[in-house]
Amino acid sequence: LLPAAIAYDEQRFGTRRGDLLVSLKDRAPQLAHVVREAGGVKGFVLGREGRLAPQIGPLVADDIGVARSLLGAALSQVEGACIIDAADHHPKLRHSLQEFGFEPKRSFTRMLFARGEPFDDQNTILAIAGPEFA
Repeated sequence: LLPAAIAYDEQRFGTRRGDLLVSLKDRAPQLAHVVREAGGVKGFVLGREGRLAPQIGPLVADDIGVARSLLGAALSQVEGACIIDAADHHPKLRHSLQEFGFEPKRSFTRMLFARGEPFDDQNTILAIAGPEFA
């Protein structure tokens, strides 16, 4: 994974997880995509093979247009069923996922103790790698 994408993620996720991102890219390189424009990275997506189906995530993007482009690139590499753990607080993302053919199956509630504000930038962290990696 590009060092610039790892730095981009660190700014938005709130901590270093470069080793995890590289591991995910190595597990499923066909699902790894980065959008770069003048000025740097605008988003990236990774994925992995899951027990039941491939899982897309994390998906980190500056806006819904970049997110849709990344989703399309990753989905073009998937045959059959696919899973994504998307943030509930992004209605545009939810709508885009439904346009791609995803259907909601369950929600996920992140809770914090002794902290009021989330660690990550909730405007750009659109989907997680899975709760076991969050």
